[in-house]
Amino acid sequence: MSIIVTKTPSDFVDYLTDPGLPVYDMNIPLKQYVCSAPQFGGNAEAAQVIGYANQKIYADESTRKKISSYTRNIGRLTTGQGYPDDFILLMEHMTDNMDKMRAAPELKNKEYFRNPTFDAEAILNKMVEKKVFGLDCIGFVSQYLVYAGVWKEYKTYYPADYRREFKPVKSITEVERLCLVIWDNYHIGIIDSIESYDEDRKEMLVNICQSSSGEAKGPQTNYGVTLRPLPGADYQGASKFKIIRSGSPAMPVPHPVYICKMPGLVYQDDLVPD
Repeated sequence: MSIIVTKTPSDFVDYLTDPGLPVYDMNIPLKQYVCSAPQFGGNAEAAQVIGYANQKIYADESTRKKISSYTRNIGRLTTGQGYPDDFILLMEHMTDNMDKMRAAPELKNKEYFRNPTFDAEAILNKMVEKKVFGLDCIGFVSQYLVYAGVWKEYKTYYPADYRREFKPVKSITEVERLCLVIWDNYHIGIIDSIESYDEDRKEMLVNICQSSSGEAKGPQTNYGVTLRPLPGADYQGASKFKIIRSGSPAMPVPHPVYICKMPGLVYQDDLVPD
């Protein structure tokens, strides 16, 4: 049974970053990597600011409802794994209550609040820069699968857990658009398109989408990445591939990967005519 998607990973990157999330009459590019793991920066800024907006400022004064009552899962926003619609709801809530946010004793000295020349758009963009808002690698891949209609909701998978639904390929000739690219159990991306395959060199030129922090920050498409089989290397039985060229902007994580694909998952333009 085929699972046909009409949106590519790069479509999702563009939705998030170019022009960015639609917040009232503004667009806020989500060009930031945010991760709850302390070794990758933690989420103290996100937890503090988002926590204040939710706990101290009611979205509806008459019912004393918090903005979390309207989101699918506000907690995911502080871990870099939030639903895009939840980011939008929260940013609009902050915009509606910006004076209260700016006046809060625990927040007023934040760079984005203490600058009197900043309007709401400038504040929200500076919040992205300061890691109040952003996505991590798992958040990006899982939320793409929700965005594309493959999943109905976010799944709490670590990178290696995606093998419950995406099966490792054994040969580079099995690699297709929408295959996952996984670095053992610590990082994950997804193939946006296949540019070419050199059979003599056993090299494949692909474009990969992911969220990470490197030459580009947050959700990104790395164009012109070259993959080659790495004989004798594996991760829990999955064949590994070497990244020969890291593309542009450069792939932030250069180590060998294994590649998995979901049976039946296909982009509409890749359907073989009857």
